[in-house]
Amino acid sequence: MDTRLIEKYLNKQKIRVVETYDFKNKKVKYSEKIKGWKINKFK
Repeated sequence: MDTRLIEKYLNKQKIRVVETYDFKNKKVKYSEKIKGWKINKFK
């Protein structure tokens, strides 16, 4: 999957709710602004 469009979208956000992402290793870290989310890996 080509993730460049998703990366571009995430990087343009004024309020960043996704702190870090690693599409190659399928990991994501949400900011502290998001409460109750425990997702750190995706398929």
